[in-house]
Amino acid sequence: MNFLSQRLCIVAKLRFVGIALAGDSLAIQQALPVIETYSIRQVLVGETASAASAMKICVNYMTMAQLAMLGEVFTFAEKMQLDNSLVLNIVELFFSGNEAIKEYAGKIAKRNFDTAGFELAAGLKDACIFEKAFNSCDVIPSAILGAKHNLVTAQHIGLGKKDWSALTEISRMMAGL
Repeated sequence: MNFLSQRLCIVAKLRFVGIALAGDSLAIQQALPVIETYSIRQVLVGETASAASAMKICVNYMTMAQLAMLGEVFTFAEKMQLDNSLVLNIVELFFSGNEAIKEYAGKIAKRNFDTAGFELAAGLKDACIFEKAFNSCDVIPSAILGAKHNLVTAQHIGLGKKDWSALTEISRMMAGL
């Protein structure tokens, strides 16, 4: 029996879907024509089926870390009285080619979290998965520990149904904004 594992790496709503594929190479080749009908990019990550899940964790971990960082950047910029639109322009230049992060940066800059592509409560669940996965390999997930704290706090104050980028509101709160 051939086994194929695939994991969505980026939310489809953002118009970029990357699929991490792992498993038997023959099964992947046979399934590829179908997979290409619903994905833009496919990344072969190995023969071991769990590699697809590991890659999904890597990609989503990077996204969460970037969201937390952007919240801190926009909060710092606001405290320093920098023009928000100028900061957003610089962020968009910095993340040129990464449409997902650029879209999140716009949400964060405008504080528009009502349209949830991915709910904050689900982001908190993912943060726990990341922490467990990294700890199981003796890797300290320091890049998302602050994000996890913000997700827990945001959930506690009722932002669980908002977009997960609303975790950035906690940086503002802690800074007195």
